[in-house]
Amino acid sequence: MEESNTNYLVLAIYILGQLLGIIIAIIYGLSNPGIVDDLAAQTMATSIITLITYLAVTTAFIYYLKTYLVFQFQNFKKELLLHIIFAFSAFMALILASYLANVIMTYLDKTDIGANQAALEEMANGTTTLKVILVLITLIGAPFIEELTFRKGLFGVMDKLPVVVPIIASGLLFGLIHVIGDDIANIIPYALAGVALSIVYVLSNKNIWVVIFGHAAFNFVGLLPLFIDLT
Repeated sequence: MEESNTNYLVLAIYILGQLLGIIIAIIYGLSNPGIVDDLAAQTMATSIITLITYLAVTTAFIYYLKTYLVFQFQNFKKELLLHIIFAFSAFMALILASYLANVIMTYLDKTDIGANQAALEEMANGTTTLKVILVLITLIGAPFIEELTFRKGLFGVMDKLPVVVPIIASGLLFGLIHVIGDDIANIIPYALAGVALSIVYVLSNKNIWVVIFGHAAFNFVGLLPLFIDLT
């Protein structure tokens, strides 16, 4: 498959995965109308649906991109120290982006947590099943799917444009998918995170595993306070 077609396929798979989740949620909601009054049931249902869609998208990505993923990983190992440094740089860039976002949000007097963060905290405070789903989604699913989509796919279809265009576009779209149905101001931390990952992706000669590992490491650190609060 040609590289350009592969990039469009990546975006198509991601979009279809989102549509799959919406369809499942609608069907489940219509089949269980009483769920609107049960927050715990809503959290469990949403988490399971998200996990199902993540598994579907991940499976499709691995199937269609296995050659690319193996090649990229071999490249990562070939210059292991350099790529570890880049992955750590991605992690630190996310830390810096988070700090900058906090400053901006405070200046804008936006101190309430967003809906996405609230959902994560709800899962962390839930049952063991919810905690397991939370770990699978944030440490494996999200870094893998989002980096392939917003770095590999989006950068690929914008390959002919000046590099600043996909960096900004991927940041904005990365932010947008995290704040759908939420206060649009909450796009700021996610958009800055997307831009940070995009810059490191470009600097690492577009090695996808660099940003996947950096993204996963940042999510891991972000999860710790949620679980520590439970003790």
